[in-house]
Amino acid sequence: MNNENGSIKDKFREKSEARKKKQKKYAIIGGIAGAVMLVLAIFTFYGDVLMPMISPPPVDARAERQRVEEEAKQKAIDEAAAKAEAEQKAADWAQKRREGFANGDPAKYRLVMDKSDYKLYLYEKGIEEPIKVYSIAVGKNPGQKEKEGDMKTPTGDFKVEEIFASQSWTHDFGDGKGEIKGAYGPYFISLKTDWDGIGIHGTHAPESIGTMASEGCVRMTNSDLEDLMAFIRIGMDVKFQE
Repeated sequence: MNNENGSIKDKFREKSEARKKKQKKYAIIGGIAGAVMLVLAIFTFYGDVLMPMISPPPVDARAERQRVEEEAKQKAIDEAAAKAEAEQKAADWAQKRREGFANGDPAKYRLVMDKSDYKLYLYEKGIEEPIKVYSIAVGKNPGQKEKEGDMKTPTGDFKVEEIFASQSWTHDFGDGKGEIKGAYGPYFISLKTDWDGIGIHGTHAPESIGTMASEGCVRMTNSDLEDLMAFIRIGMDVKFQE
């Protein structure tokens, strides 16, 4: 009899717990439904105010197309202006050369480049100490240059052969970045050596100064190169040493 009573009590307890769980479930569902109804009611009465705050206004396709076209036109204008400025600077430099700016007495000044301390020294005739000292970068590989493309800066006695306005020049350094504008800075001082393309020039990467970074030429910051140009003469002596 006691076992039977215990079994009946267990069944009542199970039914009571099941009923409580069901009531709790209905309460949660009712709460969610109430919240949904409240949100719907809010949007019904205040939708015109809330919608602009939630979603951005529609894009005017015509206005957007016009904006893109205007930007493209301005970019083309800026590029054309930059090209014209570079061409004018090159023409001005050529005129200065014709007037003798870079064709003065080649013996008045001389350059000495020391690879060991990454310095370029400018000497004036009759003065023992250098009058200018510039920081530079040299070839990526050490030692004497043996062939074109070995990334070495040659040592020896050379002469300034030609001067170019190089601000519009580009170069691909093979690092995956493609053609780099301003790779040679504003000027390229070409030297008469046993190899083509060796010279002194500016750079697009001033952080490389003081390191072995070039493909064989001597790099300077563009501001230092601008300063040096006042002393450069066609035919002047240039010495590269270890």
